[in-house]
Amino acid sequence: MMAAGDETAAESEGPPFSVLLNLLFHLKRHPDGREYTNQEVSDWCAAQGNPLSRVGIYNLREGNSRNPSLKNASILAQFFEVSISWFVEEDEARSIAAQLKVLAKIRDSRLQTVAGRADKLSPEGLLEAMEHVEQLRQQERHGRRKGTE
Repeated sequence: MMAAGDETAAESEGPPFSVLLNLLFHLKRHPDGREYTNQEVSDWCAAQGNPLSRVGIYNLREGNSRNPSLKNASILAQFFEVSISWFVEEDEARSIAAQLKVLAKIRDSRLQTVAGRADKLSPEGLLEAMEHVEQLRQQERHGRRKGTE
């Protein structure tokens, strides 16, 4: 039995929390186009009265911590200006992802090529592509892909 406030964001058949969180980091950026840092998000959360450490955010982004408390998921949703349902309801996440995708500005030419192709994907296809990218990123990080060993 969990203590009050320790409830976790429900696990669904949808994408992992880390994929959804990283997508938000990628899509919602500073006015100058750079991605927010874990420290900046941590500082904002603390200013709102819900301390969430830089390391805690890092662990959520890396998939090391898979079930954040609803309190932490809620404060992250507030920072990124999405509904908490982004993290817990797959259909809502797909809808918001499609909306955020339209607003995203991608500067790197290689990413523009990928983004141009991804733009033709359905919201479901975009989330699946993000999951594959996350898997590749994890494999490369751990040296398990050919050419990275």
